[in-house]
Amino acid sequence: MSAHKKRKNSVIKDIYYTMFLLCRHLTYYEGETEVRIASLLVSIVGWCLFFSLYALVNLLFSWVPFGRWLAVSFVPMFVINYYLFEKKNRGDKFFDAFAEYSESKQTALYIAAAAIMTAILIGAGFTVITYRHAHGFS
Repeated sequence: MSAHKKRKNSVIKDIYYTMFLLCRHLTYYEGETEVRIASLLVSIVGWCLFFSLYALVNLLFSWVPFGRWLAVSFVPMFVINYYLFEKKNRGDKFFDAFAEYSESKQTALYIAAAAIMTAILIGAGFTVITYRHAHGFS
């Protein structure tokens, strides 16, 4: 395989970058601030997924690998997203590639990204409620 051969994006990567584009549309800033806020919002969604999985493992197996340090896990997630979207400029590169997609593919990616983000955030809300009741924090 040639080193210069263009690789096709995976569907998961396309949806992840579309989540970034959706978050960019939510901000009213321009430039670097827009990218930082979008990276922060994608990181919040990612952390909610991480927390939900953590709480599920905790509730099922009573295993607490992080405990009070769970909130610290947000920092590396934000740093990675910031690096990818701001420093490596992958968000803008995907935006240019996204503009070349057919309208039906763009719509499908937006719907998938919005549905996944909504499901993660709602799931995290239910997880918080369940976690609180299971550990007596009513």
